[in-house]
Amino acid sequence: MGIEYREELVGKRFLRVSGSGKLKLNKISEWNWQAGIIRAVDGNHGASTRPTKHDVTSVYVEFDGQDWEKRDWVKVHDENNLVFLVEKTIIWCKRSDPYSPRATSILWPALNFEAIEDKLGVESSDFNPIEFFHDRTRAFPTAPQILPYEVCHFF
Repeated sequence: MGIEYREELVGKRFLRVSGSGKLKLNKISEWNWQAGIIRAVDGNHGASTRPTKHDVTSVYVEFDGQDWEKRDWVKVHDENNLVFLVEKTIIWCKRSDPYSPRATSILWPALNFEAIEDKLGVESSDFNPIEFFHDRTRAFPTAPQILPYEVCHFF
């Protein structure tokens, strides 16, 4: 059984590609990805205190590698946002072992993402943007390379 994910966006990791022009999906790993954490949400959620991806218009984000005081509001559906993804679930995927000096492959936990904005067709492509735990390395495996993170009961 896979782990269910929470719908609310605050506190989740995001990945974003902004700019103009046509990017090629086969070069997805070379895109100028930005990442960080969503700190607040503004949208059409009425009285709800937990807006979801369906009603968000802007997010207050903290970008990785920048001082926390440089947080900024980002309009999710802005014409310059080509892709805006938010974390969805935890998965397993093979990667090179970051603790081994030899080139060994190991299953490693990672976050996978779902699109709030996708003008480039990432969600309908064969590529699945993921971010590995530990070092936040991004990868773009195909579906057969991803395994669901299962809850194990040992008692």
